[in-house]
Amino acid sequence: MSTNKRERTIVDDVSAKILDRVINRAGMNNSAIDRASKSAIGYNRVRDIRNALKAPVRLSEFLIICDACGADPVQTLREIITEARRMEPEQQTATTKKPASERFVVDGQSPEAGHEDIDIDAWADRIKAEDKVNVE
Repeated sequence: MSTNKRERTIVDDVSAKILDRVINRAGMNNSAIDRASKSAIGYNRVRDIRNALKAPVRLSEFLIICDACGADPVQTLREIITEARRMEPEQQTATTKKPASERFVVDGQSPEAGHEDIDIDAWADRIKAEDKVNVE
């Protein structure tokens, strides 16, 4: 029997922390996100995301939470990347000797993800374009 588990990364943990902060700032709780998302993200899954339990947050969940809380997803992503990069040197010495650029890439992820100079605005435009296609 094979499992599809992988180690959580610093980006996963920082995402949980920042999404928890976004939800708190909006004055919402797990039930409120469940209701606002029309149960697209249930109470238990919101709890797991906020507490960094089980699977890391998926992009679709990230966007739903940002929308429900009135948070700009691009700015929120910038916060996650900034915080993860700030924390990374201490994490690197504590856990692994891999360079930072290698630890940000996950198998199956796009090749651009390993580059230090990711164009956040281009990614945001791409996400918005994909959202338009998915909505229509």
